[in-house]
Order: sequence, then structure tokens, then C-alpha cells
Amino acid sequence: MKFGFRRSIEDHLRDGKPQPRPEFLEQMTGKVEPQRTRPFGAGSVVVVAMSALFVAVLVASGAFHYAKAGTHSAVQSLRGADNAAFSFTNTCSGACLLEFPTTNHAPTLTVSPTANPTNSTTATFTFSDVDFKAQAPYNGHYVCTLDGVVTNPCTSPKTYTGLADGSHTFSVYLDQGGYQSNSAVYTWVVDATKPTITLTQTTACTHGTGGFCNAADPSPISYSVSASDAGTGVSTIACTDNGSAITVTQSGSNPRTGTFSVSGDGTHNLSCTATDAAGNVSTAATSTLKIDRTAPVVTIDTCTVNGARKPSCSGTATETTTVTVKIYNGSNGSGSLVQTLTTTGTGANYTAGPGSGLPAGSYSAQATQTDAAGNVGTSTFKNFTVT
Repeated sequence: MKFGFRRSIEDHLRDGKPQPRPEFLEQMTGKVEPQRTRPFGAGSVVVVAMSALFVAVLVASGAFHYAKAGTHSAVQSLRGADNAAFSFTNTCSGACLLEFPTTNHAPTLTVSPTANPTNSTTATFTFSDVDFKAQAPYNGHYVCTLDGVVTNPCTSPKTYTGLADGSHTFSVYLDQGGYQSNSAVYTWVVDATKPTITLTQTTACTHGTGGFCNAADPSPISYSVSASDAGTGVSTIACTDNGSAITVTQSGSNPRTGTFSVSGDGTHNLSCTATDAAGNVSTAATSTLKIDRTAPVVTIDTCTVNGARKPSCSGTATETTTVTVKIYNGSNGSGSLVQTLTTTGTGANYTAGPGSGLPAGSYSAQATQTDAAGNVGTSTFKNFTVT
């Protein structure tokens, strides 16, 4: 028994799309039956023979997936790559069925997680195919590969765990009676390693004391930050000052570098993190900067002498550090230094003295106070007379 395709290529192509309608010719009766499948009896010889051009057009357009012939001993494909002669011949060992699916596609594939690159070391693939038939004689099953290695069982959903950093490729195709569909392929990158980051103060504070930058040091204070990630590269650097975001001028990927500056009196708790393209966040790089550029405010309000001509001076000072009062011959510090008085500041009023006795004459006094950062506050001169 033989059948042939009698329609022209133009009959099978409409509006640029394949419109296959196989017609089977029954030589015994001459009856033409337009149907996709045709059963044949035991012992029948099934022959499909077409011109190379005709088959090439149908294969290229996806009009035929495979030829199926029941329980025959071997299956050959109508696809030109599998059968250069573009023919199919088989002797059935039982009842046979020749089938012509009309689409040529890969299984439908969905992936979780969808991010690519991803920091997840687990990937799940869900797949299906409208042509899938598990029952005999089709015996449909899927074939999964990960990085070129077949992985069994291959059932949907298929989950892989413990994936190493790097690029991975998953593919799945439907094998049905020897016919292999196109493969659905997904390539992605796993990066589960955190970036590294460093934070460096690039403006030195050489005048301040107690770990401070003071009024004699440059302003603002500059910092540089550098982050690296060998996997997917660093996408962003984020820095905060006492928990509030600050602007970082940054560029590059591996390394990604940036700069920012800090000003304003107070303690600045700085923290910077780097995030790579896969969403991994680095351990924070931190630094503490103390700035005090404000000098103490010191005044001398009065200077008096007692009966022994010993001077005492009083005033105000904003810090709790030592207040030093220097007494000079002459008005407004015009003469030589004759004695120095000291006292501990209270952050408000102070009194320094009494000092040692002074000869009669004109004198002047000036108070200073140095804060913890090394800033010096100086009063105006206070003139007084000893008689």
C-alpha cells in the first residue's frame, strides 16, 4: 500500500504560513481522504516519497515534526537533516499509524528565579509541550541537560541545587518515538559571592588632637572607596553618614571606585557597602571621623588685686578644659609677661588666681582656652592697675 502527496507547494502555503492538508491516496479504491493520521493493517508497507524541494519547504516552515508508524522496528524523521533522501519506508509488525504533527517548536519553558545573573544556587525549570504523549507507541519523554550533561529523571518541574558560581546552561527537548523536538535553552549566571570593599580617608588631619580634625586642618575631608567582585562585577556603592545616605561619585565595575567628602562639626560614623549585579551585598567598610573646627569662647570680665597685690581674674569659658590667664606689663599686652594664672573651666564662669604680688603699675590680662580638638579660644585684653 502506498500513498503520496499530490498537492502543490502553493496549495500548502497560505499567507506565508504552512497550511498542510495531507491527502492519502488509496490505490485500491482511488478514494482521497484528507486527514492527518491514517491507520494501516499488519504487514502493510508504508512509503512516503516526495520531491526534495517540497519536503525542504515543509521542513523549513515547520509543517512536519516526525513520521510515526506504530510498533515498527525503526523510526525515521521526515526532517531533511535526519533523512537526506526525504523518504520513509517501513514494514509494520502490527497495526500502524502514520502521523504528521503540524508545528515545529521547542517545549515551553519557565525559570525560577527569573533574575539573571542571580545569587541563588538553586534553579527550578518548568516545561511542557502540546505534542507530549506518554502512552505507547509514542512513549514521549523529556531529556534534560545541565551544562552539557544529561540529568535524570527529567520531569517537570526540574530543580537543581548547590549550583557553583559561574555560567550554566539548561536545555530540555521532547523525545517522542525517536523524534526529538527543538530544545528550549536557558543560560544564566550564578554569583553567590559577596563583593569586597575598602574605605580610605584621603585628606589627612595633622593639626587636631584627640582624633579630631580641627580648624587648622583642610575642609572638607575626602574619602575614597573601592569595591571588587570577580563574578558579575559591582553595580553600585552606597555610603551613609550616621545612617543617612550620602552622595558617592562612582564609576567602573571591577573594581568600582568612588569618592565623597564630609564636613561639619561632630562625630561622623561612616559606612559603605557594595552590591554586585547578582544582588550580593558586601560586608560594610566603616570609619569614624571627628570634626571640631569651633574654638572655645573665652572672656575676662574683671581683674582685681587683694591687699597683698595678688591678682585674680574672672570671666566665662565655654569648655571644661584649662583656662590660662597671662598678665603683662603695660596696657593691652604691650609689655613683657610677668605671670600666668590657671584654672579648670566649668563650661561657664571661671576665676583664676590669686597669683603672686605685683609692684604698683599698669597691667593687662588675656585668657585662653584650648578644647579637646586643639582649637584655641582667646579673650580680648583686660587692663587693670595695681596701686
